[in-house]
Amino acid sequence: HGSFVSGKVAGTGLAGTPCGVAPGAELMTLRILDDYSGEAIVWRAIEYGVANGADVLTGSLGWPSFTGPQRAVWRRVCETAIAAGTVVLFAGGNDGCDTLFRNVWTPANVPDVIAVGAVDCNDFVTSFSSCGPTTWENVTPYFDFPYPPGLTKSDVAAPGLLVTSHFFCNGYQMLSGTPPFDGPSSASILAQQLTQTPPPIRRVRPDVSEEMAFVLERMLEKSPGKRFQTAT
Repeated sequence: HGSFVSGKVAGTGLAGTPCGVAPGAELMTLRILDDYSGEAIVWRAIEYGVANGADVLTGSLGWPSFTGPQRAVWRRVCETAIAAGTVVLFAGGNDGCDTLFRNVWTPANVPDVIAVGAVDCNDFVTSFSSCGPTTWENVTPYFDFPYPPGLTKSDVAAPGLLVTSHFFCNGYQMLSGTPPFDGPSSASILAQQLTQTPPPIRRVRPDVSEEMAFVLERMLEKSPGKRFQTAT
């Protein structure tokens, strides 16, 4: 996922398809964990980025409210980075409009962090893009942005559906154009990720070759041991 996002940012299109919005940008890759236990690792990544001169720090990730993120720490870390002159932006989330003010993920709900929503190619907001507003009225020591009206989020929107970027080591392409799992909440999607097999790619994209379908299915295996162990 991080590789795909990097391609959307700085992909050169040398494989034949225009891709990155800033192909001349220099990327600083900060590897983090893939689950909701990794908050502190992301804090350290932000601090590392600031210390090493990052102009922009972006993350296509976040913590839904049900995971109980340490919002006060997030706000302190992000505000410190912003005060140092770094632009900080994070994905607004994939919770749609399920609740009144708990849809936007942390840290996108930090006041000065740029929260990014998702639109389709016609500039319509996608069904999964998290709706604001958000509130900090019960978060010590801030107690601000009471709801209503709360704090308006997301701050900007960008293409988040049917987006082209590079895929693995096979050039620039978009396969299904849709996530392998969908649901009314993050919890339902996570449950599917743990227990269900993604639908075969050729069911939604019959033009995908059998070889590519095989590669994708191996990459999506639940057990790490069943995935490709090398890139060759």
